[in-house]
Amino acid sequence: MFFACCCESEPAQVVTIDPSTDEQASPVQVVQKAALTEPKAPPPQPPAAPRMFEAQLAKVSAEEKWGLNLEVVAGSGVWISMVNEDAGAASRYNKRSREEVQIRAGDAIVQANGERQPASMSKVMQQASDLALVVKRPQEFDQSLKLNGKLLGLEFNHQADGQALYVKSIAPDSAASACGAGLAVGDRIVAVNGRRGAAKDLLDGLKSSAALSITIARL
Repeated sequence: MFFACCCESEPAQVVTIDPSTDEQASPVQVVQKAALTEPKAPPPQPPAAPRMFEAQLAKVSAEEKWGLNLEVVAGSGVWISMVNEDAGAASRYNKRSREEVQIRAGDAIVQANGERQPASMSKVMQQASDLALVVKRPQEFDQSLKLNGKLLGLEFNHQADGQALYVKSIAPDSAASACGAGLAVGDRIVAVNGRRGAAKDLLDGLKSSAALSITIARL
């Protein structure tokens, strides 16, 4: 278990019109008042990308690769750490698919040819020439964490050459436990203080400061 001590603008001019003393307000006054009280329409929001989608991949030869680097971590699933956009079945799938359902680094594979267990999915992907994947895109958010003299209180799983830390357990009465719902077992830490990198670098980053900002990917 890893533990560590824990453009400014001028104010708007309000024009008041008193109907008892000025029954016929000037056109300028009326326009100014209307401009101050008329609500602004909110800007249009882009449609939210789906969090889960299906992807059909097929190899054109036995030698072709899927073009995906995977992190298979016990208890945490199968995660995509890199997509080869120049070659492989995944690249070909992405080029014919809408942007919101393209496979990206950071996505999780939750099913492969009907298999849901990480070890079984990994075996299927090694042996099959056609894949029916169910891919889930996590939500990312930043969580502040202050040690305040406490132990960090996090235990991790991670792949030796991985790009993330997977929260295995949270010790009670620790800095991490004080985050409440902001940090949970199963979360994937992908950046520390704004820096992404190898799992080892993320571990080093957690030791670098008593005030941390961690980026969490949660399914």
